[in-house]
Amino acid sequence: MKNEINHEKMDLSCSNHKKVRGVIVFLVCIFIFGLCLYYFFPHKIVSQLDEDYKENTVGNDTNNIFKGGRMAKQDGWIYYSIYDEGLYISKVDGSNKTKIVPGTIIDINVIGEWIYYVKVYESKGIYYDDVYKIKLDGTKKERIKENCVNLNIINDKLYCTVNAGWLGELEDRKIKFPIEDIGIIYQCDLEGKNCEKIVERNNSGLFLIKDNDLFYSNDKKLYNYNLLDKTTNCITDFPRHMYLSNNTLYYLDEKTLYGKEKHFYKYDLNTKQISEVAIVKDGILNDMVIYDNKIIYANGQGSTNKVVDVNDLSISEFVESGHMYVLDNELYFLKYENFKKINNNVFK
Repeated sequence: MKNEINHEKMDLSCSNHKKVRGVIVFLVCIFIFGLCLYYFFPHKIVSQLDEDYKENTVGNDTNNIFKGGRMAKQDGWIYYSIYDEGLYISKVDGSNKTKIVPGTIIDINVIGEWIYYVKVYESKGIYYDDVYKIKLDGTKKERIKENCVNLNIINDKLYCTVNAGWLGELEDRKIKFPIEDIGIIYQCDLEGKNCEKIVERNNSGLFLIKDNDLFYSNDKKLYNYNLLDKTTNCITDFPRHMYLSNNTLYYLDEKTLYGKEKHFYKYDLNTKQISEVAIVKDGILNDMVIYDNKIIYANGQGSTNKVVDVNDLSISEFVESGHMYVLDNELYFLKYENFKKINNNVFK
C-alpha cells in the first residue's frame, strides 16, 4: 500500500515537474519570439510604443522620387533599396538593418504604418513596374497598380506615370501596355483605385510636385499642371536635372549638357520669373541636388562632387561616391551596400 502511495506521489510530482517545464518552455518561446519581433521587425515595436514617433505626411521628397526614390525616411528610420537585392530598413546610424522585400525596388514612400514602392522585374522578355504597398513589419503585401513608376504619395493621393522607357534604356524593350499610354500621369487614391488621367503625355517619364503644382517635361519643354484648376502652362524649353527647393525650381539647360559651359537656371514659383543662377565649366553632369542653398553635382569623373554656392557663386569640391538624396534636410549618399550621411563640414 505504501509503495502504491509513493508511486502516486512520484507520478504526481513528475506531472507537476512536466507542467512547470512546459510553462518555462512556453515563457522562453514567448521571450524568443519577442526578441525576434524586436530584431527582425524593430520599426513596428518603435512605432507602436514611442509616443514621440513622427509619422510622415508626405511619402518622400518628390526630388528623391525624381532621382529613382531609392531612399526615404520616417522619424529615426531609413528605408533604402540596394539595387536588385531588396528593400531594407535601418536606424539612421545603420544599426538594426532588416530586409523587408526582395528584388529591385524603387520609388519608396513611407506613410505611417505603410510602405509604398515600385517593384521592377522582368518575365519572358517583358518588363514590369508595379506599385505595391506593405506594412512596416513586412506583412499584408499587396499589388495596387500595374505599369506605373515615379510614385509620389502626397495629400492622401497616389501619383504615378506609365513607364516611359527610362529604365534600362533598351530600344527593343517589350512592354505589355499600349504604346500610346506611355507617359500618362495618374492621380489615384491610396489603394490605387479611382484613377484619373491628369496629364496625357509626359515623354520624360519624370515629374515633380510642389503643393498643388505638378511639373513635367514633354518634347523638351517644361510644363506646369495645376492640380486645383487643372490648367497647363508651358514654362520654358530644354529642362534637365530638375530640382525643387522651397519655392524655386532649379534646372540645367539641356542644350549645354554636353558643352564646355553648363548653364543653371531657376524658376520662381511665386513670381513666375526665370533667371540664370550659375555657369560652370565641367564634364558630364550625372547627378544633382540642391542642399543648403548650394548646387551639388557629380561631374562624371570618379567620385568628385562639385559645390556651387548660389549666393556668391564660389565653387568647391569634395570626394564621395554613390547617389545623392536629401532626407529631412540632411544629405546622404546611397552606396552599393549601405548609405552615408554627409557632415556639413565638407562644405566649409
